[in-house]
Amino acid sequence: MVQFHFWRDKQQREVDFVVPRGRERVDAIECKWKPTPSRRGPRGLPGAVSEGRNFVASPLPGPGYKRTMNEFQIEFVTRLNCELLSH
Repeated sequence: MVQFHFWRDKQQREVDFVVPRGRERVDAIECKWKPTPSRRGPRGLPGAVSEGRNFVASPLPGPGYKRTMNEFQIEFVTRLNCELLSH
C-alpha cells in the first residue's frame, strides 16, 4: 500500500504529497491547476527532497515535460501522462 504524507516547513513552504520510496528516498508531488512553472519554481519542492523525483501534477490536458529549477529536476505531468507518477 502506498502511503502519502504532507510536508510544510516553518516558512510555510509546502509539498502537497510526499511518497516514501524506501529509507533514503521520497517523491514529492505538488498539485497545480496549470502545468506551467512560475519563475521561482514550485514553492515547496526546492530543498524539500534531495533523493527521489519531483513532480508538478495538473488535471489539464497537454504534454508533460521536464525542467531544472533551483538545481532540481522537476517533471510536469498532466492527465495525458499521469502514469509517470506510478513509477
